[in-house]
Amino acid sequence: MRYRLPLLLGFLLTSSSAAAYVYELGPNYVNMPGSSCRPATASGESALYHDNGATTVRSNKSLQRLYCPIARRGTSFYGGARLSGSTPPPPANTEYKVNLGGVTVYGGDSSTTANLTCFTFGSRRSDQAVYYGAAKSLCGPTSLGCNPGDIGSGFTGWNTMRLSAPSSLSTVETVNFGVSCDVPNSSTVQYLESWITPN
Repeated sequence: MRYRLPLLLGFLLTSSSAAAYVYELGPNYVNMPGSSCRPATASGESALYHDNGATTVRSNKSLQRLYCPIARRGTSFYGGARLSGSTPPPPANTEYKVNLGGVTVYGGDSSTTANLTCFTFGSRRSDQAVYYGAAKSLCGPTSLGCNPGDIGSGFTGWNTMRLSAPSSLSTVETVNFGVSCDVPNSSTVQYLESWITPN
């Protein structure tokens, strides 16, 4: 108990001062396991298995398109919790806008006939028009992803790819955005990390 009391007091002091914090700097980092990725329809689950936080396409299945939504609650900047009088209130409807800095995807490609390829997407709130970021494929050990047309389908191994956001996404109101990946057989999406800044 003598060790827990100082920790508890430190937590209470930190928590009591949290009400005065200005959540306007960012970025917010949103980490997601690959197991959060899903197929377009429920029937597509039979081609996948989710294990140890990852999603893997079964060895006897063809290329599968997965959708990995970015959790909206992890992107909020709590616009109403600003210090009174120190900054103006946030512009109207900022809760519907997001400035997605980018997404890092870590995965493993075990197929010699197709590439593990991912891209970002987001839909406009008013009419669900969809915006797409540039696609990247998993490739060599010193790269953060390659343009799909620049590599063959022979790469196998584990690596990271860095995806950019759709160019117009930060200027529209949206509530749905995330990453989509085309995953070949025996290949895996292990985890994703996105970073969000105020807009």
